[in-house]
Amino acid sequence: MLLDIDRAGLFLPALVTFLCGHIFYILTFKPDVSFSRSLSNTSKLLIGAILLFAAGLGTILLPKLESHLVVPVFIYMTAIGTMTIFTVLANYRTAWISLGAMSYMLSDSMIAINTFVQPFSGSAFLIWPLYYLGQLLIAIGFLREKHS
Repeated sequence: MLLDIDRAGLFLPALVTFLCGHIFYILTFKPDVSFSRSLSNTSKLLIGAILLFAAGLGTILLPKLESHLVVPVFIYMTAIGTMTIFTVLANYRTAWISLGAMSYMLSDSMIAINTFVQPFSGSAFLIWPLYYLGQLLIAIGFLREKHS
């Protein structure tokens, strides 16, 4: 909502509210994360893809950010990347939660590109469906995981 009111003027408050959401997701997924088990090749590939995607996005964004936004955006990218990687490390029985986190990450990446790199027409028709799909997949997947 803050981004739709004033994307430039309220970007930092919006970033903080989304960051809080990612921190809550990280805390929710953390008990299910196991660092001691060996990862499947698929999990390794997914984690590598998430890290490469985040690094690529950071490389695109960094030159476009005002200096006061570099650290907050880096913290935010670290949080959403961690949240997404935790869904893979948790090794849930279905891919719903990981797919939801990836959809959420893609939506947020589009917001960043649209805000700092190049606005693109019709962005809301991609960003918001991906955002809500991500939230829905995470919620349904987590409920199915914990109550089945």
